[in-house]
Amino acid sequence: MKSIKTLNTRLFTAAILLFTHTAIATQSDIDAIEQAFYSNKIGQLREISNSTQGYEHFLASYRLALKYSFTQDEKKAKQTLDKLIQEMESHFKSHPKDEESLALLANIYGYSIGLNPFMGMTYGPKSHNRIDAALSIDKENPRVLMFKGILDYNTPAMFGGSKESAKTAFTLALDAFSRDHNSGKHWGFSETHVWLGLTYLELGDKQMARYYWEKALAVNPENDWASTLLDTNP
Repeated sequence: MKSIKTLNTRLFTAAILLFTHTAIATQSDIDAIEQAFYSNKIGQLREISNSTQGYEHFLASYRLALKYSFTQDEKKAKQTLDKLIQEMESHFKSHPKDEESLALLANIYGYSIGLNPFMGMTYGPKSHNRIDAALSIDKENPRVLMFKGILDYNTPAMFGGSKESAKTAFTLALDAFSRDHNSGKHWGFSETHVWLGLTYLELGDKQMARYYWEKALAVNPENDWASTLLDTNP
């Protein structure tokens, strides 16, 4: 009996160590992606995208597409997003409960509409379906809430969008981030501050907008988006 208990203890310990190592490795990849993104290292983002799989690959490819778009290379941005959408839709056939990827894909659909408005009728409903599915799995995931806020912010009111709903989602996301540090996928904290600031600006409160952009910079001094918004909204 004692040997069985000892074996069970060792197996449990090994499982904990494996989980911890996997979480650290995943977070290391996420940190590398975000560092490359905010440092404008497109080549490094491309390399990470090509050398990873699963969520890390999805995030690196998404960040790469954003950089292509920011540098006015919309052709590469669209190509990257189109390929990514195909990969992620295939991913859900075997991973239907992956709320992190569901929420990310919801945002990718929305961003794709911005690059190609003709896809609105197709990607609009898909975006809402994906974020609803992600929320049904984990309504306290900070990135799920962040992407819910982005969707509410960008969707026209006639199609269900709402700046007040966006403010609520971003506020809940910021609170949830305080419990997210050991998730293995911790990213988006500074970004959420920027979005909440933009929402307050849309609601007519520039003082609160600037407050959250300053908080975004305190979290990540390399967040040029927050710096630009502060400079252009004195």
